[in-house]
Parts: sequence; structure tokens; C-alpha cells
Amino acid sequence: MGSRRTAFGGKRAEHSRIRQVDNSDKQDSTQPATQTDNTPHIQAHNNLAHNDITRGGAARSNPSQGDSATPNNAPVKTPISDTAVTDELITKQEKPSPRLAVITVTYSPGKYLTNFLDSIPAATSLPTQVYLADNGSTDGAPEQAAHNNDAVEFLPTGGNVGYGTAINIAARHIIPRIEAGEIHPEFFVIANPDVVFDPGSIDELIECAHRWPNAADVGPYIRQEDGSAYPSARAIPTLSNGIGHALLSGIWSNNPWSKAYRDNAVMDKERVAGWLSGSCLLVRWDAFCRIGGFDERYFMYMEDVDLGDRFGRAGFTNVLCPTAQITHAVGHSAGKHPESMLPAHHESAYRFQADRHPHWWQAPIRAMLWIGLKIRSVVVVGFTKMKK
Repeated sequence: MGSRRTAFGGKRAEHSRIRQVDNSDKQDSTQPATQTDNTPHIQAHNNLAHNDITRGGAARSNPSQGDSATPNNAPVKTPISDTAVTDELITKQEKPSPRLAVITVTYSPGKYLTNFLDSIPAATSLPTQVYLADNGSTDGAPEQAAHNNDAVEFLPTGGNVGYGTAINIAARHIIPRIEAGEIHPEFFVIANPDVVFDPGSIDELIECAHRWPNAADVGPYIRQEDGSAYPSARAIPTLSNGIGHALLSGIWSNNPWSKAYRDNAVMDKERVAGWLSGSCLLVRWDAFCRIGGFDERYFMYMEDVDLGDRFGRAGFTNVLCPTAQITHAVGHSAGKHPESMLPAHHESAYRFQADRHPHWWQAPIRAMLWIGLKIRSVVVVGFTKMKK
């Protein structure tokens, strides 16, 4: 079996030139995607198919039975016993099934982590292994959770490296375990630690992924703590709807630019979206590896937008599955530290658009975008502090 390359992301990921994929090269959205040479940041991974990953070592040959007319001076070849055959079959039957990897990024998650972990067993019939990619928690909750549960692994990332980078670190850690047959080779789950899964929700995401063989990721219907739907399946933001939303959403929430930006008119229908919220995703390993995982230049925010956009450019689709549902405490971290979270959001928004407007003649666009977002960041942070 060939090796699986694991160089996800990287500080110098090749996103400064986002190339358009020729539509003639794209396959039908209901068919598996194939890798194309003109897709950016594609990292080929050999033997990603299910059969290649789970194929094991060399086949065992049956012992030679020997001829019944064996000369007296020749060694007698003892046939394999019924007991040995039975023992071998029992060993094969008792071999544990590969576990579905669930990756969450922790940063002093407190009570949320307990609720998150407690909801997983009822969410899927598959055995799971949870990886806590920890960005420097100080509350001891991730360490305690791993100590109390063999199906939970504490994985320190080395510091507060950001959301996408932490996911990539966990993915690189898991890849050898896939090849060893310990981890499910087709899908894995990414979820925030403040998510609570509904019973059967992960199994429903998997069933949905089977209905959409070209889907790189499938996202659930997300209920906020007040019961309302979070707009988790959206169109790729453009300059026009992004600017309109940034300028008017605070004073005219129902403006047409914000409507286009949120793209949340239809949240109760299984459908393709431009991108899905990274707060909870079922992801195909093959697709994730092909595009190199998350772009590690995004510290926080927009990394899921970028991921969904690059999935689309590589010929895959992103699918909303509203029959799978979760609850998410949206924005509780950002609400605690607006002075750092909101500027990070604006920096990521600039990076996303700058990558998609890279030419020299687009420099004025990048400059105006940078200035406008900086001004908005200062204004929003100041206004948020005044309300406290």
C-alpha cells in the first residue's frame, strides 16, 4: 500500500493565486470528483480509496498438506488443525471496527466540553475516537476528559495556533491510524466543543453523504441556544454583498446585500451550498487531503468559507443536510473578547477577498478593502465596548 501524504495547510499555502477551474472539467455534482491539474493547492494522496486503505498486509497462504505417501526419512508436514482455523476466525471476528474520528479544537471549553462528549454516543452507531486538539487550555477540562474516557485523546498543538491549524495537526496525527485500520477511512467529523449532537445526527450525516457521492463535506441544521436556525449553509461571499452586509447589517438587517451574504432563505431542504459552517461538518478524508486541508494563514474566522470555496474549485460540493440537527452556542467566545475576535474576523475577510483579487490592476480594490475593514473593526469594537 502506498503512503498517504499528510502535508496539510502550511504558513505559505498557495492561495495568493486562486485559479478558476474550467467548468468543462467539472463533473456532475452527483458524481465523484476527480483531481485536475489546474486546481490550486491540490496535494495528491495515493491509495485513498476505501479498499486500498483497508486492504491490510500480504495474504496468508495455507500450509502445504503434504503427500500421503511421505517417505519414512522425510519430515512429516502436519496439517493445520481445526482448532487453529477456529482460533484464526475468532481473531478476525473480534478485530475491532475502525473508529470514526471526531476532531474538536479546545481552548478552556469548560462545561461545554462535557455536554459535547456526552452527546456523541447517541449520535452514531459507529464507535468513535475523539481528538481534543488543544490550543492551550488553562481550565484542565480537556485533560480531565481524556483521563476519564479511553475514547478521548488529548492532543496539545503547542500553543494557540488557530482553528484550522489545530484541525490540520490532528489530521496529520490521525492519518497513520487510518492506514493501520484503526480509524474510519472515508469520513471524519469536525465540531466545536460547544456543540451538542441530536440523537442519530452523525449517522444521518453519513447517510446524506452516501446520497451525495461528490460531496466533500456535509453539514447539519444548526439550532442556536434560543431555538432559531443559524445560517450555516451560505453562498460564497462576493465583494458587493460582503461590503453591503458590512456597511448596512447593523442598521438595516434585512437589506438585499445581507440577504445574499447569509443566503439562509432555505434551511429546511437538502441542498448544495457555497460553503458550510465549520462548527460541525462531516468531511471526506479524500477531499480534505486533495486540497491540503485548512489554509493555516487563517487564525480564526473565514477558514470554513475558504475551505468550502476550495472544495468547490476542486470539483466537489458542500451539502446541507437539515435532517441531521445539532445545538450550538454560537459566538459565546467572540462575545467574551470582542477586542481580539472582531479584528481577527476582519483580517480574515480581507485575506479571503485579497486572495481572489490578486492581480496588479486589482491593487486599488485590495487597498480600499483593507482600509474599509480596518475602520469598521475600530468602530464595531468601540461600539461593543460601550454597550458593556
